[in-house]
Amino acid sequence: MGENGTIIKAVRNEIPYLHLVRVVACVMVLCLHSLPTPEYELLQLDGYFKTVVIWMTRPCVPLFLMITGVLLLPYRGGDVAQFYKKRLSKILFPLLFWGIVYAVLPYLLGVETMRAMWRNLLLLPITYPIEIGGILWYLYILIGLYLIIPFLNPSVFENRKRMLIYISIWFGTSFLFIFKHYFPLVFGMTPFCESDLFLYFSGYLGYLFLGKYLHTSESILGGGKIHIQIKLASVYFLCMLTVAFIQYFFSYSLTTFLHFTSIIMAAALFLFLKEFSFQPSGRLYKHLKEISALSFGIYLSHMVIYRTVTIRLYDISTSLFMQLFVMVLTFMGAWLLTIILSKLPFKKYIIGI
Repeated sequence: MGENGTIIKAVRNEIPYLHLVRVVACVMVLCLHSLPTPEYELLQLDGYFKTVVIWMTRPCVPLFLMITGVLLLPYRGGDVAQFYKKRLSKILFPLLFWGIVYAVLPYLLGVETMRAMWRNLLLLPITYPIEIGGILWYLYILIGLYLIIPFLNPSVFENRKRMLIYISIWFGTSFLFIFKHYFPLVFGMTPFCESDLFLYFSGYLGYLFLGKYLHTSESILGGGKIHIQIKLASVYFLCMLTVAFIQYFFSYSLTTFLHFTSIIMAAALFLFLKEFSFQPSGRLYKHLKEISALSFGIYLSHMVIYRTVTIRLYDISTSLFMQLFVMVLTFMGAWLLTIILSKLPFKKYIIGI
């Protein structure tokens, strides 16, 4: 945002702050996945640090989805087949490539049998390899969202009231996770069908609506830029305290990406980052764009770095300082690997660019 509150546009109508949002989301994912695995015993302080990182990184996937909403909504028509070909090819081929990598890697590391490896390979792309390839779940969600986008009425996104109605109902359903935990058979749910009356107002589609809505919104918080960011940061950490309170006193974990706390944190962080100003010709913006362009590859490849190299550092120590070091080293390693992969002629089939 500039001094007058308008978004600074770079060349070719780029949206500078989205590069920052994408990089922050990518860093959050790597921090989350670089934490010590359950087999490592942690001292109390180090365990608290791990828990706080888990809570703090709840907006990572939602931010990626909100960016998708900003960039792809509304669908302006045209050949649906061409839309699918253009969008899905950037996901399907990397899904298959990394599915193979994460099916074979556990066998090479000695944590799975050859039989398990072949089972994982044969089940691609129906499901992802669980041992290391759990990060691929996001690609399946993204494919599902791409499939529905052409069927969303463009007029909905030209009417902010309609968007807000959908977002409000969707946000309301995020509280039902707790309710359903204690009363599972509600709102039409039965033992033979988990669908309920809120089915079409639940799930990750809401993040696309939320991203589009917040992108086109003027700030509703009074004060200057710094004051707005302080207010948003306060909301963010208040949500973290809510997660801690409910987990401690009610033994219920609000850590899924669709819980109401995750939605509020994602919205607050998105608006927080939206307030930053960038000079399109500046060095910082240039570096942000470079990392942003490689973020998908960094996301896809970072578990290779973590499971083959950086996780071994936890054999030395699991202190919070070592956890921070592993996070940095994992990110740098995945970044370097993605840069190398981006030089290959068939990079489109590996990292989608």
